[in-house]
Amino acid sequence: MKNTLCSRLLFSLIILSLLSFVAGCGRESKEENFSIGFTVSKLNLSVNEELVMEAMLSNRTKRNYDISHAAKIFYFHVADESGNEVNEFAMPTINLFSKLKGETTIPEQYRYIFEKPGKYKVWAIAEFSVGEETTRYHLKTEVMSIEVK
Repeated sequence: MKNTLCSRLLFSLIILSLLSFVAGCGRESKEENFSIGFTVSKLNLSVNEELVMEAMLSNRTKRNYDISHAAKIFYFHVADESGNEVNEFAMPTINLFSKLKGETTIPEQYRYIFEKPGKYKVWAIAEFSVGEETTRYHLKTEVMSIEVK
């Protein structure tokens, strides 16, 4: 009886595993067509030293896309230890179009000078639409910690 129960449980696990594998195959999210990256010039800075942040939007497919966005694709954020954003980063909401060719990357930089010591978090968010779609992509980069002394 124990062997039969174990066999049934094993069989059920195998079937569930196969079903979840098959259900996940063949679905392609449009977000999977794009990837984002984020780098900073330094993790430790002095007061009044400039930090250079760079965010990249990559087209992971061979297809060319026309994307619409504001003046830039990325919005850059700097927050203090309390989570309060300390940078003022505004862009006109002009509907610009850029060509994102297959298997290419669009980099953008932002520079910020820290006026006070402390620990900060920095990140960027890509906001864009593809072609005539009304779907707006909102892709957040990893959050990085910066220490200013």
